[in-house]
Amino acid sequence: TYFMPEDESGVSFIDTIINLVAILIFPVSLSLLFPVFLYTVVLEKEEKLIQMMKMNGMKISSYWLVYFIFNFVFSMLTNIIFVLFGTLLTGMRFFLQSDPLLIAVVLIGWSLAQIGMAVFFQTFLNKSRSANIIGYLISIWTSMIGSTLCIGVYQFPNELPMGARFFAPFAFTRIIYLMLSGCSEGRCYGNIANIPT
Repeated sequence: TYFMPEDESGVSFIDTIINLVAILIFPVSLSLLFPVFLYTVVLEKEEKLIQMMKMNGMKISSYWLVYFIFNFVFSMLTNIIFVLFGTLLTGMRFFLQSDPLLIAVVLIGWSLAQIGMAVFFQTFLNKSRSANIIGYLISIWTSMIGSTLCIGVYQFPNELPMGARFFAPFAFTRIIYLMLSGCSEGRCYGNIANIPT
């Protein structure tokens, strides 16, 4: 017996609502690593730890390599927990029917983008407290604005302006929107080539 009506694609009304809510929640929740990345590098700069390490003979390239590896591993562990939680506890179509390689490519790409954005923004900041505040503002507001643009303004494929596609938070929210809206219509994407932009 069915408690919720389903359309011809087999997607119930409650699944559609869950996917629409996830369009707002997923980008924000996956963007909260950016403030951590930004805070740590600005804190080390503020405490003059980088200069002390350089005086002790450390190459700056070694510092940035370790910074990248540590943050990337931390981000991958977070992504694995996110996917396991979504797969085992929620049972959403997004996790169960989307191509796992596609989800991995999206999450790895977003992790790399966040690390790169933290390195870029740290050049303008000298105080860890302001870096923490600015990091959270950037991650939350860009995710919310990107999701709102996708849901309310640029709903259809190929509508998002090209300039917005090159801004990493908007590009990330766009692909999450397209994947979740596809799943809400009963056609989760099994290949990255099938996703309209």
